[in-house]
Amino acid sequence: MAILIDFVREAGWPIFPTLAFGVAALVGSIKLIEKPTEQLAQLVRNLSVLTLLMGLFGTIVGLQTTVRAVESVEPAMRWIFVIGLRETLNNLDAALLVLLPTVICYTAGTFKLKQLAP
Repeated sequence: MAILIDFVREAGWPIFPTLAFGVAALVGSIKLIEKPTEQLAQLVRNLSVLTLLMGLFGTIVGLQTTVRAVESVEPAMRWIFVIGLRETLNNLDAALLVLLPTVICYTAGTFKLKQLAP
């Protein structure tokens, strides 16, 4: 559990909307399997795009913060950029981790939707 708490803390505030959009997309994709509709499929697609965009946004914000911090340290300590890079990539990691099962469920739901179409 401590690893997960560190993961979220290191990622910073952008991880919260990233995870919110991602979980909403995952729940929607599971519902798409149960009751496939074109409207739900479109909602899942849009939420998935928002998840990825927020993950990228969080990564960019983290990189900017890291660069600002590196500018203020002496040249011999600039290797800390690597630590900042690892931390900021948590946003993108979270987005991709939640999107993997979402895409699997979305694929199953849209397959079922195509089979129901006349």
